[in-house]
Amino acid sequence: AFNDAGHSFSTFVDNVRVLRHSDSDVDDFEEIYVSGGSFDFPHYTFSDAEGNAIDLDNFEFHPNTHYQFIAKNLNSSHPFTLGLSNSGINNIIKYDDLDITPLGIDANINFAEFLTPPTEQEFGNDYTLSIEGDYFNFSYPQEALESLNENDINFYYLCKIHSSMNGLLRLFHEESEYGFPVYELDDNKLMSLTGSSWEDLEAIAPNLAVFQNYFGKFALVEEFLGESNQPDVPPYSYYLVPVVSDSSGDFVEEIENVSFHSNFDDYYIEDHYSIRPVGYLYKHEDDNRTEDIVPVPVEQVVSFVEAVKSFTTDLADADPVWANKMLDVIDENRFVYEVGLNNMINLYFDQNGSYLHAANDYSEERLFIPNSEIAQSIKDLIASELPGSKIIDFESERSVLELPNHSNEVFFAIVENNESRNV
Repeated sequence: AFNDAGHSFSTFVDNVRVLRHSDSDVDDFEEIYVSGGSFDFPHYTFSDAEGNAIDLDNFEFHPNTHYQFIAKNLNSSHPFTLGLSNSGINNIIKYDDLDITPLGIDANINFAEFLTPPTEQEFGNDYTLSIEGDYFNFSYPQEALESLNENDINFYYLCKIHSSMNGLLRLFHEESEYGFPVYELDDNKLMSLTGSSWEDLEAIAPNLAVFQNYFGKFALVEEFLGESNQPDVPPYSYYLVPVVSDSSGDFVEEIENVSFHSNFDDYYIEDHYSIRPVGYLYKHEDDNRTEDIVPVPVEQVVSFVEAVKSFTTDLADADPVWANKMLDVIDENRFVYEVGLNNMINLYFDQNGSYLHAANDYSEERLFIPNSEIAQSIKDLIASELPGSKIIDFESERSVLELPNHSNEVFFAIVENNESRNV
């Protein structure tokens, strides 16, 4: 649509989107409005056509999808453009300069096809937003993804004048196909990515090879937390899982259930440290442990631990360093929190955060109970959960903490049901 002065604009007509003019045959774009401009990251603010904020830190640009960057209340002192680099954020080449300063790689990629400049003379035939309503289009083909990855090429947005004002454009990653990326990290990178001291990390699992060698391999495992109404809360959480190679050369967890929480994703790791995955940790369909144990941020369980500490002095100097949700194999809506403390004691809570049990890490102190001594109430409970089942083994474990008004004992049953066994 055009106004009386012949300027293009966007509007709705009977709920049909009428998009600004382009020299392309494309008639549908995902519009990204660019506003502001400052030296503070992320330097610009982004929004969609309805005015909803877009967090480019958690936004993926998909192949064969057409995006249109449009200037809206943009600070003229910080014109907006795109660039790319195959050597990190300190060597970004602006798109307008590609003919002058090529990347210097032998890749069968036609970068000229990725961006389309505006056609209106007032906006100029370039890829820089400087005045209100200025725009350019961006898209990339699916077949270019492999070459981009092989050549470590990343796309960035940046200020045309101040290159230090930049941020990463995250291209689509098919993580389910490739598995979880594995990176080789030294002690400094591990501490930086986890925000923890070497001593706190070592307290979680002192037997890990990384604490002897000061470097190791870690799979970056991503957990989807769900969309949040709070703009500052990301939808994903990340964990660095120590891995080693098995006899067939595949990566496996070095120690089960050990991970380090991180606030950084694979884009940040690869861009900030200029490293690439050395392999992938694959999630197998029959890997029940991976499916039934889900790492959670320690912050979710701090209040649970503090409640227990109010009942005993044995945990005066103890703090949580990792946490998992242990999902019920019978009812997926039920789970137990397992929380590891820095004094090598694990605490267990129900899904409401109520204390259940405490046990020593890396050791089991269980007492076998013969079938004839199992309380009838427990037998009835197992029968109600698994009708027609048979108890194969039954053990009890005394809590390492004696808390008032608690039974301080839990039971473990191995049950045979329909030719399968459940714990």
